[in-house]
Amino acid sequence: MMRGVETRSLLCDSERNTKPGGGRKGKGVDRNGPKTNSDHLSDIIQHIDEYPDQANIDYGLGVARSRVASRDKNVERLLLVMISQCESRPEGLAKQHVIAWSELIKLYQKLDSTGNHGNKIAEATETYKRLWAFYVWEEDKFECFEFMEAVLQLAANLLGGGYLQEARHMFSEAVDKATTLFGNSDERTVWVCITIGIVYQTHVSWDCAAEWFEGAYARALASREWGHKDGIVRSLKAAFDKKHFSYLSDEGRPFKTVFGVSGIKIIPGRLHLE
Repeated sequence: MMRGVETRSLLCDSERNTKPGGGRKGKGVDRNGPKTNSDHLSDIIQHIDEYPDQANIDYGLGVARSRVASRDKNVERLLLVMISQCESRPEGLAKQHVIAWSELIKLYQKLDSTGNHGNKIAEATETYKRLWAFYVWEEDKFECFEFMEAVLQLAANLLGGGYLQEARHMFSEAVDKATTLFGNSDERTVWVCITIGIVYQTHVSWDCAAEWFEGAYARALASREWGHKDGIVRSLKAAFDKKHFSYLSDEGRPFKTVFGVSGIKIIPGRLHLE
C-alpha cells in the first residue's frame, strides 16, 4: 500500500508544480521552471512502470479517465504502459486490464481516430477473449460482477466505435454467463440485460435495444421478488409504450424501488454505462 501512497504523493507534488506559483520558494525552487502536464504524466508513467501493483494501476486508471475525458492524446502512453503491466499479471489484474483497454478505445473515439487503430481494436478483443475464457467466476464474489461491468463497458465502447459484431458477441456472452452464474431471473442478470439495452438505445436505436429490454422484462416478471407494481417492472413496461427506457415516471420522478445488486444498494446512474 505504501507504493500507492507514493503515487498519490507524487501526483499531488506534480500538480502543485504545474500551477503558477506552485513551486517552493527559496533554495527549493526548480530553476528549470514548473513541470508541464506532460512532465506530470511522465512521472506517473515511470512510477507505475517501476511499481505495477494493483493500487498504483487503479490510481493510474483514475488519472487516465480524467485525461481521456479531456481528450488528452498524451494519456495513450499511460494506458499502454498499464496494459503491458496487466498483461504480465492476467489473473490479479483482469478487471484493470479490461478497463485500460476500454479507456484506450474511448480515447480513440474522442480523438476521432478509431479507424486508424484497427490493430489495437483487434488486440482489445483478443485480450477480452483470453481473460473471459480463463476467468474464475464465483457467484458471491462482487469482484466477479465488477469484472463483468468492465467487460460491458468495453463492449459499449466498441459499439460506440462502430464495431457492432464484436460488441454483440461480448454482450451475448455476458448475458449467458450471468444467467448461468446468477440465475435467469436474478436481479444481476436483469441488470445486465437492462444495461445492454441502454447502450444500444444510446448508441444505435430503440429497435436494436428492444430485444435486450424484452429479455430483462421477461426475467423480471419471472422473479419471485418483484411484482407488476415494482418500479423496475413498471419502468420496463413503460419503455415498450414509449420506445425509450427510463427510470423516471411521467411525473419525472424515479419509480418507487431500490434496485440493488447482491444486497448492495446502487443508484440508477450506475446502470448507465458511458
